[in-house]
Amino acid sequence: MENKIIDSVITDEVMEHLEENDYELPTPSKEEIEAQLESIKETEEDYRSAVSFYDLTDNEVTEFIKLMDDFRKNKDMTGAFDRLPATLQRTALALGSIAKEEVGHRVSKDNCAKLLLNEFIHDAKYEKLMNDYQQEMQDTIKEMNEGYANIINEAFDDTFAKIDQIKAEDPEKAEIIQKVKKAFDTATTFERQKEYLKKFNGKKLGKLADRMVGETIYFNKKVNKESTGVVIPDINELWDVIRMTSIGLGKAYDNLTISKFIVLICKSCEKLDVEANIYDLAYVYKMIDSIYRYKFAPLDENGEKIFNNIFEVLDLIQEV
Repeated sequence: MENKIIDSVITDEVMEHLEENDYELPTPSKEEIEAQLESIKETEEDYRSAVSFYDLTDNEVTEFIKLMDDFRKNKDMTGAFDRLPATLQRTALALGSIAKEEVGHRVSKDNCAKLLLNEFIHDAKYEKLMNDYQQEMQDTIKEMNEGYANIINEAFDDTFAKIDQIKAEDPEKAEIIQKVKKAFDTATTFERQKEYLKKFNGKKLGKLADRMVGETIYFNKKVNKESTGVVIPDINELWDVIRMTSIGLGKAYDNLTISKFIVLICKSCEKLDVEANIYDLAYVYKMIDSIYRYKFAPLDENGEKIFNNIFEVLDLIQEV
């Protein structure tokens, strides 16, 4: 029952949040895509990108870009095939063979070339359009993730604020929630990691960092147990969050120092039992989530406090 407290608090509040916010990923229809393609203007860089998969010389690329520009201005131009690099001529003829089967008669070389040029133009437009849609999707997903991260924290804050009310109704549940709150308050100080660091010298911690992959695999498996109903993010995801956030706050930590910190978390949690102890589960959950959430959410005042605590550990690591 204890471990399900965390799951129930998250699930109930998050589902309510998702129902209140109508998140919708952009899903354009084929007709909408075709209509937008017409309005997109290709550039020289788009043409250059279009032939980047072909083994062309710099001079051939330059001539191809001139040809594309001429064709875009005059679709009835002549001599297009002769101006194509030999590699693209073969591709144009292959397209012509396909077109011949569809129309039932031979397609001239110039028309083969125009088929190819039209394909390049369409692909360039389509790529630009899809890039726009991809950015829109990423923005929407980011908004969803930020909302998700915020509502989880709000859900717990609201639960902690009602502890007296809960205690009157269900003393056992209130005791469990108090354990969770204590674990949460402790997790973001990273005092456990500071104490554990005293057991290591620089050489020993460096050796552990060399096998970080193995340490993180073991950690992820240890803390993610189906019986708890709680999913704890992959600890490897924290590496980039710490690196980018530290740079953003004017700190500079080398890769090895950050790797040592990740391994230090793994080793300091070795004796925790997330299945048997609600405090241990809440501690690990909050510690990892307090960093991971800033992969999506902008750094706020609370985040700066958390990362300042992390920086204290990173500074100590550099000293050992």
